Amino acid sequence: MTKHSKNYWLFIAGFFGGLAEVVWIGLYSLNSNVQISVIGSAVTATIYPPASDIYLAPVLGLVIHMALSVLLAFGFGSLLWPVIERKFHCKAAAMIASITTLSVVWKINFFLLLPIWNPEFISLLPLSVTLVSKILFGLAMGVVFMIYQQKNSLTN
Repeated sequence: MTKHSKNYWLFIAGFFGGLAEVVWIGLYSLNSNVQISVIGSAVTATIYPPASDIYLAPVLGLVIHMALSVLLAFGFGSLLWPVIERKFHCKAAAMIASITTLSVVWKINFFLLLPIWNPEFISLLPLSVTLVSKILFGLAMGVVFMIYQQKNSLTN
């Protein structure tokens, strides 16, 4: 069995967390009048407003979203995870901490940062849909951390 570095697992956690959000928002957009391309363009507009009108703005928004997802997992894995791992010795701690962290990130995004950076973004989706999106990110990230924890306990 190949042992991967912690950075590999952090990347995987961020990737699957971001992917969980993309799938959720994609499914929501299929059943609503919100186009996922508009959401992608809004992500681009939030980070770099001049690029929001270019043809590839939705794709750029997806790339930005996935990059931020990976950065978020690296932040969680570098700052919070070591404390959680030392303090709590159960696999459920990964899940609880991941979901809690992403819920806090959602609150900061939608009630502090987005009203300043891109107020239109907030009106694109119901807040409940965006909260579920972040909870799914936390769930996916937590599963990856639980797998990482399990694999490390088997090899130690």
